[in-house]
Amino acid sequence: MFCNELYIDDLPPAVIGIAGKIGAGKTTLSTALSRNTGWQSINLGSYLKLLAGSSFQGDRQTLQELGARLVRDSLSEVCQGVLEHVGWRAGIGLILDGIRHSTVINEFRRLVSPTPVLLVYVDTGDTVRKARYSERTSASELELSEAEKHYMEQEPANTLPQIADIIVRGDIELEGEVDYVKKSIVKLTRI
Repeated sequence: MFCNELYIDDLPPAVIGIAGKIGAGKTTLSTALSRNTGWQSINLGSYLKLLAGSSFQGDRQTLQELGARLVRDSLSEVCQGVLEHVGWRAGIGLILDGIRHSTVINEFRRLVSPTPVLLVYVDTGDTVRKARYSERTSASELELSEAEKHYMEQEPANTLPQIADIIVRGDIELEGEVDYVKKSIVKLTRI
């Protein structure tokens, strides 16, 4: 399989965190990248719901609060649990869908060292994000606006774009963005 002139077999193993605002296309990119590379992808929000157990019936705000509490109180254990849940080991590529906080990506860097960990930020215009969100959740723009005011959404909006290793557009052709991410992985991990 090719990524333009890059053989997938040439793709060095790495852990790739995918970040972006609500509705940016993080899961869409994660799924396409996983399908294209053969690397496993785990949605961190779904993992948090799994940790909460069958009793979790909450909304986005409940999930945001759960994530904030776990980042504050048991970050290392949660990140280690993610790696154990997917059976990750050195030499295997992994995609972490839904990085919401810089301390999370930094903890994964610590845990998997010397395997490279790269942060991909999906930058998508507000009009596209709002349309996706309302289509996916049948929520209003006001509900999205309220969700984005939560402090757990401030890093995806402000800090994560500044520390990202790779920035892609979430509102353009997906195949080209997957190829761009793969080429960037090769370039950034062979430095």
